[in-house]
Amino acid sequence: MLTAVSAVVGFLGSIIPTILKFYQQREDRKHELAVMDKQLEVQKVLGAQRLEETNINADVSESMALYKAAEPTITGVKWVDATLEAINSLMRPTVVYLYFFSYIVIKYATYLIIIQAGNTEWTQAVLQLWTEFDKAMFGGIMGFLFGNRSIDKWFNRKK
Repeated sequence: MLTAVSAVVGFLGSIIPTILKFYQQREDRKHELAVMDKQLEVQKVLGAQRLEETNINADVSESMALYKAAEPTITGVKWVDATLEAINSLMRPTVVYLYFFSYIVIKYATYLIIIQAGNTEWTQAVLQLWTEFDKAMFGGIMGFLFGNRSIDKWFNRKK
């Protein structure tokens, strides 16, 4: 009987290391898969960061190219350079003045149509002309023109 027990124990003793080795390999493979999953997640995050960085660099490059293209060309001839500078500096105000002139002409024509159409007094006609759109447009323009200056002064004062 002792021989049979020692044979079984000997047999089990030789199988147990193999079973433990198999279990250890299985755990090692699980760990390797978990590590690979984490590495894949990190690669995805790094790829997204690189893509975002590339997009930001492209935006910066585009802005720099636009600013460079907007720089006046210096010819070296004083009167030509002065003329080009005057044209560049007067372009925006001229467009704004033309827009407001056309706006006033259209509002005046609408005022005349309202007055000629019926028994409307001039005060009522003016109130009809000043719509929500006009209020929003006026507020936006005033905010842009004077708010920009205030913000510039505020930030320059903080420095």
